Amino acid sequence: MPKKAKKVFISSTAREFAAERQAIESALTAIGVKAILFDKAGPNTQDPWTFDQRLIADCDIFIGVYGEEYGGKPKGKRTSWIENEYKCAASHQKIILPYIKRVDSRDPRLDGFLRRHILSNHTAAYFGDLPDLVKQATKDVAALL
Repeated sequence: MPKKAKKVFISSTAREFAAERQAIESALTAIGVKAILFDKAGPNTQDPWTFDQRLIADCDIFIGVYGEEYGGKPKGKRTSWIENEYKCAASHQKIILPYIKRVDSRDPRLDGFLRRHILSNHTAAYFGDLPDLVKQATKDVAALL
């Protein structure tokens, strides 16, 4: 019986990492992994944050891609989408694979989030460009299959 394909939720600020999100999705699909992106998940009748939480709960692996931007906040939340998505994945005990872009400056709110949650709880991979990120993320996910 074939193994069930893993589902990987990809979290990042959509504006900052549009090309990276698409490239990771394509690379994971090529190795038989279903990539889940909130903005591509299709229509739903739930409020956006409830829907996002359900997508994260249904995944096996959580990829967080972080760069310069902290991003916007879900309605009624004090922290950004990416921080809330991470906390949701952690609360569901998902495998968390964080990738941090080497940048000259970072939003202080993102820097604080990374220090408090990512760097204190995980080994993050640092990347410089899109091919570097896609290669590392694909390799890391493939190792978990």
